[in-house]
Amino acid sequence: MNHPSQAGVSSSGPSNSEGLDDPNFLRKMDTLKFQVPRSTYCDVCLGDAIENIKSGIPEDLLSCSDCGRSGHPTCMEFTNNMIISVKKYRCNEWKCYSICGSSDNDDQLLYCGDCDRGYHMYCLVPKLDAYPEGPWSCTLCLGEFHNNH
Repeated sequence: MNHPSQAGVSSSGPSNSEGLDDPNFLRKMDTLKFQVPRSTYCDVCLGDAIENIKSGIPEDLLSCSDCGRSGHPTCMEFTNNMIISVKKYRCNEWKCYSICGSSDNDDQLLYCGDCDRGYHMYCLVPKLDAYPEGPWSCTLCLGEFHNNH
């Protein structure tokens, strides 16, 4: 299992779905980004890596790769699957969506319940015309966590 300090949500994506089939695509995209200074405290509880104020125990911070804002995974209510699968974290202010790379049309947005990647319903193949009922997982996580394709 990855340690939370090695985690992040990948939000970069290709203009079409071809790159998503390449298991190294997200890693390649991550190397193209510039580094920003990281906040040393959690935006939620105001604790640091030495102490999560909510739990009173040490917990590494995840930092947004675009603005540097940070948070403890537990304060941000990340599931274990999210912590395992995230490659690069982006806070909601900087999140763009996995297939098209755009942050437009929030009303058409789905977040994967396992990895927290965002997807527009119209970018999915096949596209969705309505929000699914209950939890939704992207195809990457269906294969990784649910053994479905």
